[in-house]
Amino acid sequence: MNSFDFNRKGTLVMQENDQPVTTDHASDQQAKILRSEDLFEGRRQVFIAHGTEIYRLLHTKNGKLILQK
Repeated sequence: MNSFDFNRKGTLVMQENDQPVTTDHASDQQAKILRSEDLFEGRRQVFIAHGTEIYRLLHTKNGKLILQK
């Protein structure tokens, strides 16, 4: 399993193979990384409560993620 860290430029990278995985915004250093495998736990969809709204996050057969309100 790869682990994540920030390089000298502040870009988020996977430590094992040093590949960039997100933007290099300074605020991203405070962001928590959730692995989709951990979030979905073998399911194809999860529901996310945000404020008073419920969102549906789908994992498609093509490996894409779709967020629906």
